Amino acid sequence: SNFLLRVYTNTLTTFGGQGTPQVSTSLMTAGKTFSSCFGSVIVPSFGGLVKGLEYYGRVSARNSEGYSLPMQATMPLAPMVIPGAPTGVALDVVSATELRVIFGSPSDNGGDSISQYLIEWSTTQDFMHAESTTLDYLVGGSPFFKIISGLRTGICYYVRVSAKNSQGYGISQVATPASLNPHQRPSPPTNVKLGITSSTMLTIGWDAPFSDGGDSISKYRIEWDTRQKFTSLSYPPNRGYIDVAASFRSHTLQLLSSEKSYFLRIHAVNSAGSSTPQLTNPDRAVPSLQMPGVAYSVVASP
Repeated sequence: SNFLLRVYTNTLTTFGGQGTPQVSTSLMTAGKTFSSCFGSVIVPSFGGLVKGLEYYGRVSARNSEGYSLPMQATMPLAPMVIPGAPTGVALDVVSATELRVIFGSPSDNGGDSISQYLIEWSTTQDFMHAESTTLDYLVGGSPFFKIISGLRTGICYYVRVSAKNSQGYGISQVATPASLNPHQRPSPPTNVKLGITSSTMLTIGWDAPFSDGGDSISKYRIEWDTRQKFTSLSYPPNRGYIDVAASFRSHTLQLLSSEKSYFLRIHAVNSAGSSTPQLTNPDRAVPSLQMPGVAYSVVASP
């Protein structure tokens, strides 16, 4: 539509004050009113801006007469994307019900500061029905750590971590190792017995511990000494230790002296360490000759 023009003030005078000057307006070109103009454009179309660096923008309108004065955006913006994966994600065992995950900042923050980390854990590798917690206190910088509590002893948990900025969460990073089972040291072996085998041999026997601590028993350690506190200065074979496979339930010591009394004890071992030692029953024995055992596989023929 056309604009209406009116004289706001008239202070014209003529030379010598002759007559009264008048001002009039006349339409020379029909005007137009355009609807509001809006839109968006990606600049530059070929990319090349620096992530995280703030840029100012402004827009000018153009017609056949040229460009208008520019209108500047109210605030600058920086190109941003979601962050990369956290670095150095490591998992270790704290107790029978706790795991600890340690990690560093992503190598790429996406052009914006990291505001939060998401820690997820699950009993399945696909993280179905995963539980999660967040780490928001980031003062002091990496490395960061989080204790995952309330876990079931002996159950393997997979753990992964992802970082968050203003654009959202980035891709997650699975821990190394990918899974661990919360566990603790096992209880001592049970039903530990000591028997005399010969004048140079003693045999120790045992049953499995009441609890493996949430982790499989990897071995048993047998110690022997001529002192009850296992602090003698004797040399082998009168003092020493030996590790035997977890499947064993007995072991015979050899090359012992029939003139010495020996104390024996045994530990159960898993990846968390050794159990407290369990002394034998009886607590000591002296190697000596023994009656032969009962014959077996006896076959009679006519």
